[in-house]
Amino acid sequence: MRESTHNDRSHIRLRSQVMGLPISFGCLLTILGIALACVAVPGVFNIDEPHYLSSVVALRHGRLTVPGTEDLTRSGEVASFDPNGHLRGGEDPPLAPNVPPLYAFLAWPFSFFGWQGLIFLNILSLMVASAFTFALTKNVAKRSWAPWLAATLFVFGNFVIEYALGMWPHLLSVALCTAAAYYASRARIEGTWKSALAAGLLVGLATGVRYQNIFFAGCLGLGLLVLGGYRNQRSPTTKVNKPSWRFLPSKVGEAQNLPGRRRILVGLFVLGLTGPLLANSAINYSRYDSWNPISKTYSGYLKLHLVQKVLKGTPSSAEDSPPTLLSKVTTMVFLVSRTAWTAGRVFWAKVIDFTAHPPMGFNIFNTKPDPKSGAVVILRKGAVKKAWLQSSPWIALALLALALSWVVPPSRFGERRLRERRALSLVVFPTLFLFMVAGFRRSDAFCFNQRYFMELTPLAAVGLAWLLEEMELRLIPLVVGCLLGGAAAALLFWFPSGMITARHIALMKVPVALGAALLMAWSLRRHRWGQFLVTLLLGSCLAWSLAVHLGDDVITSRDWRRWNYRNFERVFDDLLPPHSAILAWGYRVQNAMPLALEKDVVILICHRDKGKAFLRHVQELLDHGRRVYLLRYNFPKDLLARALENRQYRTAFRTRRMWIIEIMESTSRSDRR
Repeated sequence: MRESTHNDRSHIRLRSQVMGLPISFGCLLTILGIALACVAVPGVFNIDEPHYLSSVVALRHGRLTVPGTEDLTRSGEVASFDPNGHLRGGEDPPLAPNVPPLYAFLAWPFSFFGWQGLIFLNILSLMVASAFTFALTKNVAKRSWAPWLAATLFVFGNFVIEYALGMWPHLLSVALCTAAAYYASRARIEGTWKSALAAGLLVGLATGVRYQNIFFAGCLGLGLLVLGGYRNQRSPTTKVNKPSWRFLPSKVGEAQNLPGRRRILVGLFVLGLTGPLLANSAINYSRYDSWNPISKTYSGYLKLHLVQKVLKGTPSSAEDSPPTLLSKVTTMVFLVSRTAWTAGRVFWAKVIDFTAHPPMGFNIFNTKPDPKSGAVVILRKGAVKKAWLQSSPWIALALLALALSWVVPPSRFGERRLRERRALSLVVFPTLFLFMVAGFRRSDAFCFNQRYFMELTPLAAVGLAWLLEEMELRLIPLVVGCLLGGAAAALLFWFPSGMITARHIALMKVPVALGAALLMAWSLRRHRWGQFLVTLLLGSCLAWSLAVHLGDDVITSRDWRRWNYRNFERVFDDLLPPHSAILAWGYRVQNAMPLALEKDVVILICHRDKGKAFLRHVQELLDHGRRVYLLRYNFPKDLLARALENRQYRTAFRTRRMWIIEIMESTSRSDRR
């Protein structure tokens, strides 16, 4: 009886040590969440946010299609919420969003607090992701500071704060993926069926938020299949007096059926994953007749352009003789070599230095290349687009930490710790390879940083924290490094306007130099002064990341959101009654999309089909009792004259920047005002 009680207490204590978070950590997370909520601006950044919002609006009305589009003529004008709405010209209303479908269900409770509620969902997701980063590190950490370091690298040495201040679904995806990685780790360590099932369910939900996470799910399953199956108990002499759901062997010597036990783990993981994927399939079929659980239908997804080029080959002309076996082999070798070269360039451009990226060809939103500094894209007020390492220089050592896990002996780190590092690498490196073979055409557009790698950053932070446990991490050099790195980054924003090129060069090249210096310092870690350098440079990388992110990304994003809010959303909010419609010639009106949550506003972008259905849409909206407002900006004069002919209209709002006309029911020309 005493032994049984001891076992129960030991189990509770172990669970508390692994799952429980320090009260101080929870308090700091709460303070961070409150601070972010206070500075958030309820404005739109770009069209991706209204696209996800449209799915929430549809669910708020108890449907999967966008309300207000069911009674309108078929046209691309109706799909104002969709970045690829021009591809919808042949689709009959009502229109359905083609974003991943499960975000709406997860965001639905928060939508009742308006746009700010959806922002709070992102802030909460940041807090949850930080907590699971802490817990994942603590799973096998030897030193008490390792979980704190991992969480700090994720929150402040990353580019997540800017995403937390908007409606982006990406942080929700990061939180779900990090939680899935944590429970997959618990499944490998303890072998409990609940952990394997929870890991599959969580990463399945993440797939319903961002389709790319289906690959993340496959990598987690691979880690369970290859590395799962050994149970590490605190005491090998502990006896179990009653049946347990732990189905993995209590001793390594009892692992004769290890492959079968691993298959059970993977089976439970797949079972948890299946539910969300089936929900994706059912919703996609209801929306646009596709059973594919990760299909966007109209725009496609996961097109690996480099692989397609290799498989397609180079077609020969009609005058050429039939290809011989030698010519086929030669062509294939040439294509594979060229593909490998391009994939290497993609890796260098998106992970190391974005100046190696080809020009992205944007001609809107003030994006342009700078040949003097090498910056490929400059976004809004001088903010530059950065590679993964240029946003977080410590990523260089984190990737090395995960790579080294496959070449060091288990006796050096311990079998369990080494196995967990290898499991993280099985997620990070295959995902990087996936985007390498996807080519340069897979672009994250107008974002300041590489949003495709956001789900990998917590895992990289965990891997780096585990690696740094090999050395003494002293506080004084870490603080000095933070001061130096923060001061260097702060100087960039004091540069006069005539030195903008030098500022861009520093933003692109200094973090690469910091990452390289951190790698070289790590090679000297066996010396005491080498460990001092590692700690100093780690602090510099952390402070540089935070200062540049706050001073470049966050400030620019908030300014842009504030401008959109003041000049569009707030104007329309004061002007438009419920159950109204806005028609515009251009994309700027999408900044008023948050009003669709509260006021049932329908927005039409008339230039998508050059106004072919514009006149019919005006009459249809009026016939269904909607108040119709037209944004005069850039509207063709002849089309506007035809719309106002024989109709009553008035100027509802006019300033130097905006002119809004309300169109009313038809009347005789003599009665028109």
